[in-house]
Amino acid sequence: GGEGVVEKGALRIKLLKDVEWRYTQMYVYSGGRNVSMDGIYLLPSSPLTFQGPDIIYRELPEVPVDLRYFRAVLRTPDTSPLTSTLFEGFTISTSAPSQSSPPEGYTYSAELMWTGPAPPPGTEGISIPPMPPPLIRKIRVAGDEPAPPVNLTIEGEWGGGKVAYSRLGDFTLSWEERWFEPEGASSPIAAVKVRAAGTSYTQELCPGEAGGLSAIFYNSSDFSGEFIYLKEVTLPARWGVLGPDPGIIDPVEFSGIFYGSLFADETGTYTVGLSSDTLAILDLDGKTLVVSEGGAKRTTMISLSRGSHPVRIWYLHRIGGECFVDLYFYPSYRPEEPARPEVQMHPPVEAELELDPGVWNVTVWGVDLLGVEGTSSGVTAVVDRTPPSIARLPGPSWYSSRPLTLQFEVRDEGAGVDPSSLQWSMSLNGVDWGEYSREGLVAEEVDGGGKRYLVNLTLSLPDGENNYVRLRVKDRVGNGYTHTGPLQVKVDTIPPRVEITSPPSGEVVRGSSVTLTVELRDTLSGLDPAKVEVYVEGEGWKGIGTDFSPGERETELRIVLTLKDGNNTFRVAVSDMAGNRAESQPLVVVRAWEPVNHPPVAVIDSPANGSRHQQGYTILFDGRSSYDDGVGPYGSLHFLWMSNISGVIGEGPVIERSLPAGVHLITLYVDDGEYNSSAHVVIEVVAPKAPPYTPSGGGGAGGFSDLEVGLLVLLGVVILILAVWFYVKYQTTPAEQAVIPIGPEEE
Repeated sequence: GGEGVVEKGALRIKLLKDVEWRYTQMYVYSGGRNVSMDGIYLLPSSPLTFQGPDIIYRELPEVPVDLRYFRAVLRTPDTSPLTSTLFEGFTISTSAPSQSSPPEGYTYSAELMWTGPAPPPGTEGISIPPMPPPLIRKIRVAGDEPAPPVNLTIEGEWGGGKVAYSRLGDFTLSWEERWFEPEGASSPIAAVKVRAAGTSYTQELCPGEAGGLSAIFYNSSDFSGEFIYLKEVTLPARWGVLGPDPGIIDPVEFSGIFYGSLFADETGTYTVGLSSDTLAILDLDGKTLVVSEGGAKRTTMISLSRGSHPVRIWYLHRIGGECFVDLYFYPSYRPEEPARPEVQMHPPVEAELELDPGVWNVTVWGVDLLGVEGTSSGVTAVVDRTPPSIARLPGPSWYSSRPLTLQFEVRDEGAGVDPSSLQWSMSLNGVDWGEYSREGLVAEEVDGGGKRYLVNLTLSLPDGENNYVRLRVKDRVGNGYTHTGPLQVKVDTIPPRVEITSPPSGEVVRGSSVTLTVELRDTLSGLDPAKVEVYVEGEGWKGIGTDFSPGERETELRIVLTLKDGNNTFRVAVSDMAGNRAESQPLVVVRAWEPVNHPPVAVIDSPANGSRHQQGYTILFDGRSSYDDGVGPYGSLHFLWMSNISGVIGEGPVIERSLPAGVHLITLYVDDGEYNSSAHVVIEVVAPKAPPYTPSGGGGAGGFSDLEVGLLVLLGVVILILAVWFYVKYQTTPAEQAVIPIGPEEE
């Protein structure tokens, strides 16, 4: 019956009442093996006649027999070959005897032979593959705008279908097929009702009409292996004819299946035929009607009801070169030329569903009009309405190089980031922007799921503060663009200026320290107070404290540095806020040698301590034994003699003076201009003795009592002490001046 592979059972042949036929013998060739089968009746073409049963059964051997790709040849001793009509995939050629019936005892022979290429050695037979399922190429979620409804496109061709959607396995939708014929339409239109969680969504699917069939091809000659997807290869848009473009088909041997629907305008008898260069088989409504082995056109007549009838054309090309197969379909009462057979091709099916944001696992299956089911692999569809985010990562406030690199983090927790949509543009005033570009952008996926990217933008910008950059990006379902807005990028590649203005290089300094006056300037990012350094020869660079504010454009510093004997080399360096560093020219300061001054020592040679002197006579005051190192500012000592009674006696290392009677505290002060010292002696000056007299009563008027003399001496001592205190307090010497160095103290 041409119904596929029969592995074991009976060969069933239906005999047509209105066709004459005769008894013969047949040999079946399957997989290269010859299997004898006696008593099989084959159906030759008229005028042969035979009266027998309607159905003949015959046991088959346990060998797979591919009925669709075999032919039967009826042989008799006569030499007149006859070609039979096509019956269920068989091509029958006969040689009829001259007599109207076989002679008694005469046996006819027949062969059932495969018309395809030779089977592989060692195979037991070749099985016809089942009808291909509906081709579901892919599923995609379409639409530029992420808002619902989401367009779910299922690319596949079938007369009707079922589709299941599940969201994380807990949500199911199904399609119910329904066919109807709208008024004035020449072909049916599929209407599909989608139901989801008790809520009904209705979507009418209109496949439409086209003058061609869809096709799939195999890169083999046995309708197996991987598909060759050639979307361009379909029936041309002229009625009833199909032909693959020979410029598209590359394999020398290939097999293909054209499929779709033929629409009968009215109930009646139709002529269906094929013409091809090699083997072509036509199925209509699931039955094989025509087999063309190449050459002349093969046709048959069939009764059809009004409506759509699924058609399959199996085409085997194995001779190389150009290829063709032509389809004929028209009512039998019409002329032979094509007469508008509505050949229907089913385009991709589209459904619009209200899906909530989230991740959906989508599975699609379809059932064609013959009941063959096909299923797609599941795909993940993400419904996402939230655009991605862009964040600039922390970087320097000023950039000191060209080119420079900016870093960003792009995130999208829904569908994920579309890195190909990343673009940037630049402005020199924040108002006028250049074209968007992808040059210099590098996006590195961080999490492996497309949700997070680290983006580096490398570009060159001029010096200054008026540089602005902006980025934009979309996610994978088209949300966006997300814009960053103007981002200021400040660039400073110019180093600051640093100059030591005093003292001049080569200056000779007498002292232990020197004060440097330094001028600092920067025109862009400003000076960095934490990046001022001084270089001291032998000690290297060291930072110094400053009190100016960050970003100042100009300032002056005074730096006190300790000197060592001989040459001292100094340099000053400063950096701006962008990190550009500059150094001054070297400064050489020479320190001269200076001896160390020590305090002098005061020595009183005369008068001797405790000596007595007669009033009215001169006393020698001698301090020449006092000594000094001679380094003081005066170069020699300054001498000052004082008495507690008389006050200042005189100046100089040696003087002679007479003093009034009394006990005198004599003090010698010596001073070298920086330091001073003193020495002390006590002497007594006695008055000459008076002539004796006899005082009158109550005491004589011309003498002092002992008490009066003691009081006078005490008064003189007090006056001397006050004079010495006054002299020491108000005499200004270099020793009273203090030096306050800035920097390390000299040991």
